[in-house]
Amino acid sequence: MSILQFDLTRYLKGKSDALGPGIATGFALCVGLNILSYLLFICHYFLTNHAGRFPWISPNDQLFAGRWFAIFFYSLTGFANTPALQQIMGILLHCLAAFCLALLWQRQTERRSQILVVTLVATLYPANLAAFYYTWQVGVFFGAILLVVLGLMVADSFRFFRFALGSLCITLGLATYQPSLSVAATILMACIVLEIIYSPPGTLFISLWRRQIPRLLALLAGGFGYLLSLRILGLEVNSVHSLKIVTLSELPVRIQQVVVESFLSLVYTQPDIRTVLRTLLLVASGLAMAELFSTLLRRYKGRELIMRLVLLTLASLGLVIATKALFLISNNNYFWQYRYNFSLSYFFAFIFFILSSWRKPPLFRSSILVLCCATIFLFMQSDLLRQGVLLRGQEHDLALANRMLQRIEQLPELDLSKEYYCVRTGPYPPIRMNMMHSSNKFFGRGGDHHMDHGEITDVWNPAYVFTYLGSKIRWAKGGHYMPDFSEKMREAKRIAKAQHRKPWPHNSSIFIHNDWIIIYM
Repeated sequence: MSILQFDLTRYLKGKSDALGPGIATGFALCVGLNILSYLLFICHYFLTNHAGRFPWISPNDQLFAGRWFAIFFYSLTGFANTPALQQIMGILLHCLAAFCLALLWQRQTERRSQILVVTLVATLYPANLAAFYYTWQVGVFFGAILLVVLGLMVADSFRFFRFALGSLCITLGLATYQPSLSVAATILMACIVLEIIYSPPGTLFISLWRRQIPRLLALLAGGFGYLLSLRILGLEVNSVHSLKIVTLSELPVRIQQVVVESFLSLVYTQPDIRTVLRTLLLVASGLAMAELFSTLLRRYKGRELIMRLVLLTLASLGLVIATKALFLISNNNYFWQYRYNFSLSYFFAFIFFILSSWRKPPLFRSSILVLCCATIFLFMQSDLLRQGVLLRGQEHDLALANRMLQRIEQLPELDLSKEYYCVRTGPYPPIRMNMMHSSNKFFGRGGDHHMDHGEITDVWNPAYVFTYLGSKIRWAKGGHYMPDFSEKMREAKRIAKAQHRKPWPHNSSIFIHNDWIIIYM
C-alpha cells in the first residue's frame, strides 16, 4: 500500500479493536473525567505568579534549565500560552501516557478493568494540579512523562532498534523535564515487582534479563545520552530547579535523606491530600502489599518462594525510593513540591493496579471497588477545590491591586514621563492558604510553593499587574522582572521605617523615593 492510500482513521480503529472491546470508550471516559476535574483551569485564564509570560512563550524559555526539547511541546500550540487548548492538550498527553502504561502492566494479569483504574489514578492524583498551574508548561510536564513511558515500553528487549529507540525516548523525556526520571524509575521498579510476582516458576532471572534489564540499561543510556546532549549543545545546567549533580562526597548523606523523605511522602498530609485521603492511600498501599505477598505464597513453594519473598521485599522498598530517584543525583531539595513528584501519581496508580487484580473472595473485590471509587472521587474533589481557591485568590489579588494602583495614581509627586521601579516589601495577604486551612488547620507539608502562596503578582515582578489593570505609569523592565529584587526590598523596608511609615493599608504605606514606587507591606 502506498503512503497516499494510508487511512489514519482506519488504522487507529484497527489498533483500538485489536486491544479489545471498550478500550476507546474507556479512554474517552478518562479524558472526560479529567476535563471535569480540571474544568476551572480550562475555563479560566488563571493569572499565576508567572503570568508575566502571557500570552506568548519564548522558544528558549527552558534552555537555562537544560530542557532543550521543551521547545517541541511549545511549538504544538504555536508558542502561545493558549487558554483551554493548552490544558486539553496536556490532558490528552497524560491520559495517553497512563493508558499506555496500563496496557504494559495489564499484560501480566489480562484484566481490562485495570486500564481504567490506572489511568484515572495516575491522571487525577492532586500533584498533577501543579502542571496545570504552570499553564505554559502543561504540555512539557505531561509530554516528558509520555516520552519516558514510551521509552520503557519499547525497550523491552536487547534488539538494537527497540533498545536504541527506547533510549532515545528517555533522553528526549529528560531533555523535556528532568523529574520524569523519577517517573521512569518508579515504572521500572513496578515492572520488576510484577516480574517477581507473575513470571513462571524457575524463569524469574531469565524473565528479568529478557525484559527488565533492557529497560534498566535503556534508562541509564537515556540518562547518559541526555548529559552528552548538554555537552554537545554547550548548555551549562547550574540550576537547582533542574539537574545540578550531587558530588560523591555528598552522596552518602544524600541517600539517607532521600530514603527518609521517600517514606515520609507516603505519610504526611498536604493541602490537597488531607487526612481522609491520606488514610485511604495508606490503607490501599497496605492492602496492595498484602496482595503481592499473598500472591507469592499461593503461586510458589520451597526455596523459590523464599527467594522471591526476599526479592519482593527489596523491590517494594526500591519502588518507594524510586519515587524520589531524581533527588539521588540532583541536589534539588524540593522534596515535597508537586511538580517534582509526579512519580507519586504512578506509584499510587501501581498500588490500585494491584488492588484491582484481587479476584476473590467477592466481598473483598466489592470492598476494593468501593475504595477505588472513593479515592478517585476524593482526587476529583481535591482538584476542583484547589482550583476554586485559586479563582477566589485571583479575585482578591486583583481587587487589592486596584486599590494600590488608585493610591499610586493619586500621589502628587508622580511623574508619568518618568520610569519607575515598583518595590513591594512583602507578599499579599495569604488568602489561598487561609482558605486551604479553613477545614484543616495543619498540613504535614506544603504542596507547591507558588501554587500555595504565589499571588498573581510576586515580589520580583510587582508592577506588571498594574499594567494589566490599565496603568499608564512607565515601569522599568516593563514591570515583568525587577533585578536585585531582594536587595531592593530590604532597602525599601529600611527607607519606610526611617520615614516612620506604617504598613498597608495605612495612607502612608505607598510613597515615591527617587525612581522607586514603594509599597510597604
